[in-house]
Amino acid sequence: MFTKVIRWALWLTPFVIWQGQDIRELKLAFCLLACLSITLIALYEGQFKPVRNKYALFFIGFLWLSTMLAPSPGVSVMGMHIGTYWAYKCLIYIFAAFTAICAIASHPFTKDEIQSILKTICLIGTVIGTYTIIQSFGIEQFFKSNGQHHEQWNIVGTFGHSNFIGSFLAMIVPIGIVLKRYKSALLIFVAVCITQSMVAIGAMVVSLLILTYFKNKKTLIPLIIIVAALTAILFSLQPHYPAVISSSGRFVHTPKIINEVLFKNFTPDDEGRFPFTGLGLGSFYYTYHVVHNNRFYQAHNEYLELFYNCGLIGIGLFLLAIWQMLKDNWNKGWLKNCVMASFICIAINAGGLFVWQLGATIWFSIVIVGLLNNKELENG
Repeated sequence: MFTKVIRWALWLTPFVIWQGQDIRELKLAFCLLACLSITLIALYEGQFKPVRNKYALFFIGFLWLSTMLAPSPGVSVMGMHIGTYWAYKCLIYIFAAFTAICAIASHPFTKDEIQSILKTICLIGTVIGTYTIIQSFGIEQFFKSNGQHHEQWNIVGTFGHSNFIGSFLAMIVPIGIVLKRYKSALLIFVAVCITQSMVAIGAMVVSLLILTYFKNKKTLIPLIIIVAALTAILFSLQPHYPAVISSSGRFVHTPKIINEVLFKNFTPDDEGRFPFTGLGLGSFYYTYHVVHNNRFYQAHNEYLELFYNCGLIGIGLFLLAIWQMLKDNWNKGWLKNCVMASFICIAINAGGLFVWQLGATIWFSIVIVGLLNNKELENG
C-alpha cells in the first residue's frame, strides 16, 4: 500500500491539470495530498524511526521562532492587521514535506519496491522527455507558455515553463543510469538540452561529472578543471548571446535582498532589522515585489529566498542539514551514489530557480531524499 501510494503520486503530480486552474497551484495541492497520505499510512502502521540528522530537526524547530519574531508589513484587511499570516501556509507545507521524508526514510522497503519506485521515476522522465521533444517541433497544442513573460518558449513539458521542466528532467538522468536504462537517460538528457535552460543543463552536467568521480577517484582534478572551464566559457559568452544565456535580471536583486535582511526591512518605521531570524516564511513571495515594485515573486534562488525569509540562522541550519545528509551517504555504493547525484542535481537547480516551490519537483525531491536516508537503499 505504502509503495503504491508513492508510485501513484509520482504519476499524478507531473500530469495533473484542470481547466481554468493554475497548474502550479494544482500540482502543489496534490503534492500536499501525497505527503499527508503517506504520513498517515506510516503513522497507522507505526513505522516512524528516529531522525539522526540533528540539523534538520533544529531547522524545523527554528521555523517557529522565525515566524514569531517576523516583522509585520503593516497589511490590513477590513481594518485589522493580519501580520505575517502567510507564514502558516508555508509551515504546513514544510512540515508535511518533512514528515513525508521521515515516513519514506523509515519504511522497510524490499529490494523490488525500491526498484519499482526508481523505475517509475525513470519511466515518467522518459514519457515527459519524449513529450518535451515533440513540443520542440511545434506540433503540440495543450501545454505551452501562457505568453505572459516568455511567449517565445513553448517547450514546457507539462509544467508551463521551459526552466521548470528542464530542472525536473535533469534530476532523473542519474536514476536512468543506475537502472542501466541508458536509452531513456539519453532521451531525457536531450530533452533537457532542448529546453535551453542553462541552470538545468549545468546542474545535469555537474551531477554526471560527480558520477564519473565515483567511478574513478583519479578523475577529480580533471573534473574540477572541466567545470571551471565550462563556467568561464559560459560567462564569457553571455554578453554575446543574451537571448540564449540570460539571467532574466535576477542577479540585480541579489544585493537588494541581502541588504534588506541585514540592514533595512519593510517595517513601518523602516528601522527594524532581522538578520538572524529573517522576515518570516513566505514573506518574499508576498512583500518583496510590492516594496520594490517589480515582477519578482520569487528570488529565483531558493537559498537566497530562504535567507530572506529565515535569516542567517535559518539558511545556516538548512545548509548544515544538507551537508550532514551528503556526508552520511557519500560513496556508500553505486545505487546510493546515483540517487545522491539526483539530489545534488536538483539542489544545484535550486540555486538558480525556485524548484522547491513547484509541486511535482517537490514531491520527486521528497521521494529521492527519503530513499537516500533509508537504510534499505544500501542493500537495494
